[in-house]
Amino acid sequence: MSDPADAEHRQISDYERAVCYYAYSGASANVTLALILVYALCLVEAAAALAYGYFSDDKTWTTVGTVALGGMIVFGVIAFSFRALMADIRRRRTLAIANCTPEPESVKGLPDPFADHALLRRPADEGREGFEITDRDGKVRYRVAIKEDGRVRVIHDAEGKEAITVRIPQFTRSFALGGMLPRRVEVLVGNEVIGRIRQRFTLGAPLAEIIEGRLADGKRYSLRETGLFQGHRLVGRIYLLRDHAYLDVEQAALGKTLIGLLAALSYERAQTALL
Repeated sequence: MSDPADAEHRQISDYERAVCYYAYSGASANVTLALILVYALCLVEAAAALAYGYFSDDKTWTTVGTVALGGMIVFGVIAFSFRALMADIRRRRTLAIANCTPEPESVKGLPDPFADHALLRRPADEGREGFEITDRDGKVRYRVAIKEDGRVRVIHDAEGKEAITVRIPQFTRSFALGGMLPRRVEVLVGNEVIGRIRQRFTLGAPLAEIIEGRLADGKRYSLRETGLFQGHRLVGRIYLLRDHAYLDVEQAALGKTLIGLLAALSYERAQTALL
């Protein structure tokens, strides 16, 4: 029997990586804009019936509006919770299948879809003083020191050079990545801001804008749910597996700002915010 600790820290398999990168979005509880608008319209109609009954002193409309509004609120909570639960079950089932699938001895003639990708991982539990960011083979690539109650994170490479500072002006939680990503993040080299991460308001899937470089002509990415996009093209993904957060991104897109994005995630604060 395998040691649970070994199972937790073992290398991600090719099947698990493919599932996390390509299949997670298909198994997500994606709440569409149309669904939100329909639900909002029903709430408005119920509230209008209640208001009409109240101001016209019509007990029938007041009763109908109260029951309808209360029913719609309860229905919404149950329906959206059920969608999230079913999405989580689908994700777990898909990963369980990938986990039980043996690795092929060789795959000849098939291109590697991750040949031009970098894969970095860090523990979801960041600890009080810091953590390490490693590659797929477990080699330490960066060390992150946590300061000022998590609002500042200083990143050094494995040799202790190339300092990057991640500054979190406000620890207000966003909905991006399940609340793990702060609403605002700044990435600095010295005193110069070289990257910014901001959540943008949207009625659909959570969206964060990532700018690497100057505001005027820097590289721009968007984080939609777990996917990293440059324009409309998927260039990477962030996902959780066995209590670790992974950044799986094209080598050409990997820069100091995306490394800062990985370091800024806070699983502990996200869980606290949900309580």
